[in-house]
Amino acid sequence: MIGEAALVHHDAAVYGCYLAAREQGVRFVLGERVVAGDVTGGRATGVITASGETIAGDAIVNAAGGSSADVARLFGVEVANAPLRREVLVTEPSKPFMRPVVTFYRPQEGWFNQTLRGELVAGVVDVDEPLGMTEDSTPDFLPRTARVLLSKAPRLAELRVVRQWAGVYDTTPDRRPLIGEYPSLPGLFSLNGWSGRGILLAPLASALLAADMAGEGRDGLLELCDPGRFEGLDAHHAHAGDYYSGYLHPQGKAP
Repeated sequence: MIGEAALVHHDAAVYGCYLAAREQGVRFVLGERVVAGDVTGGRATGVITASGETIAGDAIVNAAGGSSADVARLFGVEVANAPLRREVLVTEPSKPFMRPVVTFYRPQEGWFNQTLRGELVAGVVDVDEPLGMTEDSTPDFLPRTARVLLSKAPRLAELRVVRQWAGVYDTTPDRRPLIGEYPSLPGLFSLNGWSGRGILLAPLASALLAADMAGEGRDGLLELCDPGRFEGLDAHHAHAGDYYSGYLHPQGKAP
């Protein structure tokens, strides 16, 4: 722990939220695939699963990560977010030698940190990675990551890599999430587009969205995350180029 900051394992964090939700009476339907959105009178009223069950609700929240754009389309809503592959490697454990997470954006985006078990987790992105839902790991990832990491931290050369894998970011053109009710379909709410920052932002953003949905007022922070801000925008064009340059200030200027 450093002040109020911490390293958390994503599986443990999600499982803790799952247990807390169950204690509050939340019903989980696991292993079911949503195949259609239920719309009545111009309002989202539920989802239809592959087994034919209709799960109704006063509000439907699309929090499907890399599949969020596909889920929105089940309701006839077109959005600008899209999946983008990111790869990760992990090394053998070693004695603790670093506490902070190191993130960098030049010459290309990457990061590395040491886990509580002593493993180093790291990745360096492919700047030419195309949009798309793919989780295959590539042979170019390991040498690319090793080359860039060793240029920044030569001491890492002694560590041996034990495995690598891939997942997807749910990205938006300006790298800010989509949080709130979709303008084109009342009753359908967005909580996605995290662009790789979901584990950091989701706890606060979820609380702010819940307050908004309950009629307690919309926090000013959420105005930066309006789901309707990309209407009419070509998402593929907007995603092109340097990933870091996509993090735009509200005025549209890169930091």
